[in-house]
Amino acid sequence: MEARPGEDHHDFSLEPLDREGVARQRAAFLGLLEQTCGKRASVTLRFHGPGVEGVSASGRLVAVESSLDEILVEDLRTPTGVLPVARVNMDDVLYVKLPDP
Repeated sequence: MEARPGEDHHDFSLEPLDREGVARQRAAFLGLLEQTCGKRASVTLRFHGPGVEGVSASGRLVAVESSLDEILVEDLRTPTGVLPVARVNMDDVLYVKLPDP
């Protein structure tokens, strides 16, 4: 596809999408989440945003919402105490660190 004057084509790839590769990556990612939640693996969260910038917390990952908007963490240890179960909004999370497989 040729770019017309004034058009910007930098927001998409001209290469065909490797659908099988994408499907493999998605299956591997979902498998990792399933294993991690099934084992209630330890997680470390680093927060960002108003009121939580730079705060770290840790606990055990129990569940991940299908839209990846929220996670459920048991025994969430925060600077202000331990929450037996917490629903964490991923918009407030800079990263989630999982143990090595």
